[in-house]
Amino acid sequence: MKQKLRIGQCSNVVYDIPCKNCPRSYVGCTCRRLDDRVSDHKTDLRNIGKNNNKTALVHHVFKKGHQFDFDRKQILKRVRAKRTVQIHEANQIILKGNSAVNFRKDAIHVSPVFYNLIKNSKKRRHVNHHGNRIHEMNLTQLFK
Repeated sequence: MKQKLRIGQCSNVVYDIPCKNCPRSYVGCTCRRLDDRVSDHKTDLRNIGKNNNKTALVHHVFKKGHQFDFDRKQILKRVRAKRTVQIHEANQIILKGNSAVNFRKDAIHVSPVFYNLIKNSKKRRHVNHHGNRIHEMNLTQLFK
């Protein structure tokens, strides 16, 4: 039987790290083990004086004086294909809206049409040409 991996051992993931001082969080992605990427974030924070805009996480700590709770990190999405991990990251940043500390440029490559679909992804009703409701679909589920 295959043993389940700890969260930090997982790779090809979109993850969320909450801020300890406010309700916002940082959304990131990695094709490496999550523990290795978190270690990079911690190194960036130790070297905050060298480049305070390296990531939105570092920028938030530098500007607000807040701290992130790395122990409460969570995986938002596991991705099979490495080439799609950044697409899923952008989707999660859009879904979180202002509760994400991420730079808006992290999701800029998403088409405006898809951006608006994702951002306004409340339940949408699909109607056939006769005006009959066919089914409801929650677009948020597509990106989780």
